[in-house]
Amino acid sequence: MIANYWTIHKDIFRPLRRHSPRLVLLNMLWLAAIAFLPFPTSLIEDGLHGGFGTLYISTLLVVTALNLILANYLAHHPELSDGQATAESREHVVAGVFAVGALLVAFVLSLFSPSAGIWALLLMVLAQILAGRLPRKVSSTTDPR
Repeated sequence: MIANYWTIHKDIFRPLRRHSPRLVLLNMLWLAAIAFLPFPTSLIEDGLHGGFGTLYISTLLVVTALNLILANYLAHHPELSDGQATAESREHVVAGVFAVGALLVAFVLSLFSPSAGIWALLLMVLAQILAGRLPRKVSSTTDPR
């Protein structure tokens, strides 16, 4: 999970050429959430009951929501990046919205059934597939070729 988040983070920040105090703050919050992630991961090793599964899912939700906030911030501040970042940031925003939605479903399910919540994390795969298809459809309808 952490490697996946680092890859997303690298992709979001790749076009960045400058920074702002708000961007640094958002990034520090994201880093804190990533640093916290091994803790709930180690707790679910002993079992999902006791709220550990929900803590794990909620931590994933926080990290993913911060990715979404970072991508949205960069999409609205093109002056911080090379000129091509806006479209790429918008794609990250779309993917982030789908991922946050999937994690919200998993979180709610985990409140009622810890094992169902963990299994619902498989919705992340569906979210990635849907997010990957949506930008292509949008770009194909606007592309004059």
